[in-house]
Amino acid sequence: MARTVSVLCVFLWLLNGVHARRADAIPPADFPVVTARIYDANALGDGYVYLAVAGEVEGVGSYLMILDNEGALVWYKELANHYAFDFKMQPNGLLTYAQLLEHHTCPDGGNALHMVMDRDFSPIDSFQMADGYTAEARDFQWLPNGHALLFGCYLTEVASGGNSSVLIADGVIQELDANRNVVFQWRMGDHCDFHGGVWDAQDTDPVVDKSPLNSIGMDMDGHILIATPDWVGKISRHTGQILWHLGGEENEFAFVGVESEEAAGHFGGQAFHRLDDGNVLIYDNGDRSGIRSSRVHEYRLDETNRIAEHVWSYVPDPPIFGWYGGNAQRLANGNTFIGWGGGDGNHSPVCTEVTPDGRKVFELSFDDSAVESYRAYRFPLPADISGIGVTKQYVGVGDNEFRRGGIDTGVTVRVNSFTGTGYNVMGVVRTPLAPLYPTFEGCVPLVVPVRLQIGANGIITIDARISLDTASFGLRAPETLTIYHRDSQKSGPFRALATSYDPVGGKLCADITEFGELTIGRPDSENVP
Repeated sequence: MARTVSVLCVFLWLLNGVHARRADAIPPADFPVVTARIYDANALGDGYVYLAVAGEVEGVGSYLMILDNEGALVWYKELANHYAFDFKMQPNGLLTYAQLLEHHTCPDGGNALHMVMDRDFSPIDSFQMADGYTAEARDFQWLPNGHALLFGCYLTEVASGGNSSVLIADGVIQELDANRNVVFQWRMGDHCDFHGGVWDAQDTDPVVDKSPLNSIGMDMDGHILIATPDWVGKISRHTGQILWHLGGEENEFAFVGVESEEAAGHFGGQAFHRLDDGNVLIYDNGDRSGIRSSRVHEYRLDETNRIAEHVWSYVPDPPIFGWYGGNAQRLANGNTFIGWGGGDGNHSPVCTEVTPDGRKVFELSFDDSAVESYRAYRFPLPADISGIGVTKQYVGVGDNEFRRGGIDTGVTVRVNSFTGTGYNVMGVVRTPLAPLYPTFEGCVPLVVPVRLQIGANGIITIDARISLDTASFGLRAPETLTIYHRDSQKSGPFRALATSYDPVGGKLCADITEFGELTIGRPDSENVP
């Protein structure tokens, strides 16, 4: 028997997002001054600029900040302790930043605690690595299925062939499940030689950093993408094996559309991730010599035949030499939003937005050239992310399409039978965010970042078939997908529904006998613990 879920509650939740509005904030006296330049307002991507002061500058406080396109302050948070890295929105709509607890402890990224804030900017949670490892501040990924990817470091002795008095700061990656248990762990020193090239251990310093992990992410197939200062690559979550290297001395790819010598310099990877269309985006720091500018590259990869086709680059003119930090973010309108990091000490922009044809449409700088933001992003305000919802009155047996006017949820509910009253209401709310704190019965899937809320008044039990329009939801490989259900947000585990795909109608379908929250997932890589 289904529990009745109030449509009123569902839609109040929706309207909270619809009606939330930002309020301009007044900057404190030690807040960094910014200058914003809009070159084409009509070509800008949606959202606001997310930054964090990532260093100690005399007269400037440690702040998280959200700015509009004119550089006006929308929201800020003063940090009482150390400065922060990587302020961003996660796929579930919550905000995270890396709060440094200590500086240069291992030795570059510091000892960090990844803090979590809700849509009202209130602190609600935090993440740290398990088993005594020290978390780095440079990246944290909260996956749509509720798992989390962190990396950090530990100190170890040189195994052989090097200076035995030297301690090596080695990199380690952990995947934590929803209960913060380690379900996957990978140490760089177990799979990379510390000797030769970038791993030369003949150093005489007491601690040598050989843990150059800059970014991590989950690939579409459930394996892990990493970026280092010299190459980017992919790690098997089955075995820990490095599946391939792209760039660097161990490059395994042939290049198309760019000369190999030029391409060799494209993978000083500060940030590396997969785009929705399957291509990869790389933020390349350039070099410290002031010769090769920081820049962004896009490649199409044939991983089977090891072919990397150059698709796009943006190289700033004049050059920008941000040799540490930085990122590249592909926006919904096709623009690329670039955070330049820092390092050259010159008056460089903190972020730039460019169109697919390389035209600069936005740029923002700190007036004090000593102020830096480790990364920069463009996101909406959390309260501005709202779902689309439709209610239907007097729901009866048969097909019920949840669309009205210009609003189309992409959901159809075919009611086979129900008990209740004819004076009923059913509602559907679709939100482009991953579920909040999901858990799952059985194997945890790779989750599509979408929430569906279905509720009703006047319906006690129901036997129905829900259909999701795969084009409307932008679902890839729908034949591999499963619809999951739980009673309500953050309540109980999701369970898999018997799901089928109708290729003729382009519908993903499942039978439902309860209202509540739905999401979509595909099986994780086989044999992943």
